Amino acid sequence: MHSGHLALPRATGWGAFADQIVNHTQQVLGYPYVFLTQYHPERGEAGCVAWAGFHLEPVKRTLNAVQRLLPHFDPVGTVAPVRANPLTASVYLEARVVQAPAMQVIQGAVPPMVVHLAGKIAGVTHIMMLPLELEGRVYGALVCCHNKAQVPEREVETARAFASQVAFGIHNAELRKQQEEAMKALQDSRELLSLAEERTRRMISEHLHSRVQSRLLVAWYQLGQVQALDATQQQTLEEVRAALDHIREHEVRLISHQLHPEALQIGLIAALQVLADRLQPVVRVQIRADSALIRLEDGVEEGLAADRRLVAFRVIEEALGNTIRHGQAREALLSLRLGEGHLDLEVQDNGVGFDPATRSNDGLGLRWIQARVEQVGGQWGIESHKGGPTRLWARIPR
Repeated sequence: MHSGHLALPRATGWGAFADQIVNHTQQVLGYPYVFLTQYHPERGEAGCVAWAGFHLEPVKRTLNAVQRLLPHFDPVGTVAPVRANPLTASVYLEARVVQAPAMQVIQGAVPPMVVHLAGKIAGVTHIMMLPLELEGRVYGALVCCHNKAQVPEREVETARAFASQVAFGIHNAELRKQQEEAMKALQDSRELLSLAEERTRRMISEHLHSRVQSRLLVAWYQLGQVQALDATQQQTLEEVRAALDHIREHEVRLISHQLHPEALQIGLIAALQVLADRLQPVVRVQIRADSALIRLEDGVEEGLAADRRLVAFRVIEEALGNTIRHGQAREALLSLRLGEGHLDLEVQDNGVGFDPATRSNDGLGLRWIQARVEQVGGQWGIESHKGGPTRLWARIPR
């Protein structure tokens, strides 16, 4: 059993809005059969995208008759040139309202037999076409089928006003679609920037780990040779060698790890443990992970995607950095819970906290966290009060 309208295959971008248009037109203007067409100026064609009144018995009988006599004609998928006749040209090219006998309006667009059957079975003798025009652009037309030889001027003006509102609605729908496409393009750009950033971090990390460390090792070895030749500078050379060794073993390794945590390749918990160990001299970090996440990390279940692990790690790293820089905390509790389709993380410290009423969340670190989380479609928040504690949470989609 058919509904009150016929939703046609379409690539209009108007979506379900097209069905609403024909239904509302039918209800407001009172015409039994209403078509909605979309105008394609680049092709000079117009095609039907929705039709109200399809469920009515006369229409069903008309379609059955058309299919018997014209088996290759598709009455609901018709696309025709807008210059098929002078009347349709005036609608789409000049934005004029047309009220005329059906045979004249659709001449050249559909076979005459279709019009004859529609008139004989469904009683459609006349058509009023209302251009959907806004700011000089015609989006399409409302095609109202009826049996009135004359339509009162007041009724025509009401229909014209209604069509203007429809055009405004279509305009807004297309603007919304363009906005959604722009937002998706922006999201894609953010993801590409993030990938480029991490790739650069990895390259620098590998450079520090390989070439810089190797050169420092060579310099350390050469100083040892000089030390063996010149006994008078033993202490000075030994101090220089010790400084080089410290730079190679600690400073370069630390920067390399900060740029690209290699432990993430093993798992998120492992990388966070390395981070906690590194921060141990300034803040004691306790990690609590639920059993579901542990099983995931141990390979019992399918793990988190690499980009999600990286986002979670960077957010926690930044949160702990804020704890040290601003919170004056000595302890922090890191909680990780694996939910249905997402990872929940929470960082809570025992620092001095802050008053949300006097401090905004527009600092660089928090804006960075926001960008990272929203980039993957997640959520985040921060809660605190003067005297502490401060709690930062995030939900990362898996």
